[in-house]
Amino acid sequence: MPVQKQVADLIVGGNYATDNQLFQFQYAGGGYWYILSKLRDNFAIDVDGAKTEAGTNVHLWDLNETAAQKFKLVDAGGGYYYIPVSDTA
Repeated sequence: MPVQKQVADLIVGGNYATDNQLFQFQYAGGGYWYILSKLRDNFAIDVDGAKTEAGTNVHLWDLNETAAQKFKLVDAGGGYYYIPVSDTA
């Protein structure tokens, strides 16, 4: 029987201070980070198919440590950050 992967789309919504809005940053090396959801162990933000085109879906997926799950934190000033995906995706 094939293994079923768990996937959940990310959506922009209000701040409800619930577990589905809590994330942990785990260092991936080389200046990159995995962004893990509090919803479930090893559930990471993932760019669909490691695509780089504008409009590509971003979702939660089982942590697989691929480039599609590695993000940089780039200081945008004022306490804000840009979060680009790995440039090797």
